[in-house]
Amino acid sequence: MPNSSVSSPICFLPTEIHDLVLEELDHESLLNVRLTCKALNFHATRPAFKRLHVWLEENSLQKLLNIANEPHLHKYVKFIEFGMDLFYDIGRAEFARCTILAYCHPHIFLQATPEPAFVKAAWKIYGKYFMKQKNLKKTKRDLAMFARAIAAFSALESVRLVDFQSNVDGRNKGPKLLENEKLLRQGILNAAFIERPVALGRRQLLILIRALAANRDNKIQNLCLQLYTPHITNEGFYSKLSAEDADFAKLAFSNLKRLTLALPPVGRTIRRSWRKPSAESSVATILKAATELEDLQLEFPTQRRRRYTEANPSSRWKDLIQTSCFGKLKSLSIKGAELNEAEFVSFLMQSCQGLRGLHISDTSVVEDSWDLIHETIRALPELADVSLRNLWCRGLLMLHQSTMNPEPLYDYLLKRRTDNPWQSMCQARRLKSHGHI
Repeated sequence: MPNSSVSSPICFLPTEIHDLVLEELDHESLLNVRLTCKALNFHATRPAFKRLHVWLEENSLQKLLNIANEPHLHKYVKFIEFGMDLFYDIGRAEFARCTILAYCHPHIFLQATPEPAFVKAAWKIYGKYFMKQKNLKKTKRDLAMFARAIAAFSALESVRLVDFQSNVDGRNKGPKLLENEKLLRQGILNAAFIERPVALGRRQLLILIRALAANRDNKIQNLCLQLYTPHITNEGFYSKLSAEDADFAKLAFSNLKRLTLALPPVGRTIRRSWRKPSAESSVATILKAATELEDLQLEFPTQRRRRYTEANPSSRWKDLIQTSCFGKLKSLSIKGAELNEAEFVSFLMQSCQGLRGLHISDTSVVEDSWDLIHETIRALPELADVSLRNLWCRGLLMLHQSTMNPEPLYDYLLKRRTDNPWQSMCQARRLKSHGHI
């Protein structure tokens, strides 16, 4: 909890400019809001801001603690975006390969062997920060600082874990960790050209789980894991959680109502490990812990260089969802998945009897048709809204909502279903497809 004995250095501004200042602060992030408040000598009489963006690095975490210790600010925070730092997960060799191009040749693609002089120059600039990050991780002060801050935000509802934040607050302001700020964030941490796999996301996920679990008043209802980094090793985000961390996950995510997973591609090493009987990814553990889930949104990785006719093996439903069961699920959204018809039907029957909204797009099945899935969808008793787009089967596009007349599908779904609002929904979609509404 925040230190109530800390006196606020902020005093009142003239009433006539309160609204103008508040309007500006509504868009500020933690990386500059403290400076803004001090410069204006501002005392918040209503929520000045509700969304914070924090990097997993000491300077940013300290600013997060400053807000947590500010009694006029911490009680309004509802959303935290938790960003990864590439320096957390790479070694000295990867450091040299990542930094050198951005430092000396930002317009050239990654070179196989960087020149020693370039490596030395890059280390001279970034080495101090690199070692500082390693020490933060080694001493576990990152977990302590983040957990203390999380406990202070009594109104916190949503957390998003992202891999890279090139523009931290969305306004091209980036954190000024070093003098060469733009180079550090845009040229290195957002480098998509890393060739060697990196164990990204493991430490960040564990810190998030343990910090939420340590908060007895945990009221987190919305969690978003937005990870698009293509190079993730078997020790990264997907790796199996220990028994202790799995127990922490149950405490951390027991109150979740909405879970959004935007997942990166999975390498062959991870897929092979999932085939082992005892293997379970961190995603499956999180899903099992979220027993109160009402809204589940899944965005699987897609192969940009391939058409959907070739299913992406890293998007298999069974690999990630496995045997998860949700008794209170009301909304389900799936994008870019490869479904096994029987397994997905079993999931619909076990977890989706109370489902009201179903949205499936850019998805394929490994069987001959979608018939069994359509039949199961039609039988869901509470379903009131359904959206199906770009459904594939054995390399053939079975349904494309924007170019194909959806009337046969809705007629099919409407059979033996005369109860509202299903019938009115199908009728409205059918009329819309004919241009009548």
